[in-house]
Amino acid sequence: MPTSGIDWETMSEIDKKKMANQPAYLHYGVNPDEGVLMRKNNVPTILAKNMGELYQASIEGSIFTQSSDSVTNCLSIQPIDIWNRAKPQGSPLSGEDYKKVWKKLNGL
Repeated sequence: MPTSGIDWETMSEIDKKKMANQPAYLHYGVNPDEGVLMRKNNVPTILAKNMGELYQASIEGSIFTQSSDSVTNCLSIQPIDIWNRAKPQGSPLSGEDYKKVWKKLNGL
């Protein structure tokens, strides 16, 4: 994007990845970057933002260094309590239901 006014040469790799995620906000219907990561790993949209925040806190590092396999593995071992914490208040589905949907979407 040479005419964007952004100095791409001095921008950090993390900032470049964040900029690259901007279209993904629209495509996946979520933000921030943690939510996009969750949607890329088939977490239902309604949970993606909250689950992403919980995931970010659990890894204590940059989400941009995580492989898709490590995200999938982490999600697969999360107890139902975590899925319940991520679901929106008043949702007719339980955390266990959401985890089952996620597993089905991932072929697990």
